[in-house]
Amino acid sequence: MKFVLVLLVVNLVAIHRVDGRTSNLESTQVYRQASSRPKVSEVVFTNEEENLLRGQQSDTARMLAARLPGKTPLDVQKRCIQLGLRCGGDVKTPERNSEKWRNPRRDQV
Repeated sequence: MKFVLVLLVVNLVAIHRVDGRTSNLESTQVYRQASSRPKVSEVVFTNEEENLLRGQQSDTARMLAARLPGKTPLDVQKRCIQLGLRCGGDVKTPERNSEKWRNPRRDQV
């Protein structure tokens, strides 16, 4: 009986364990809260998505966003700038440390 109870508790902990720095919104968008900047959230890109950005630098941000589910051209443009990539310029680059740069889109939060 104790074994079953322990197994049940372990399963519940495994299911509800969440990294406090990330949040998943119905598998469409993941935001990460920067540990050094507590009020700043940013869209999380996986390694595969970043590799796509590196490999397709000649594509526009709009074209890249179409290939990345849940990402907007602004998200792609911002991540390209953070990675030092020269992705397409069809979206006006937000000025670094401006309101648009720091604040996530509120409509999906």
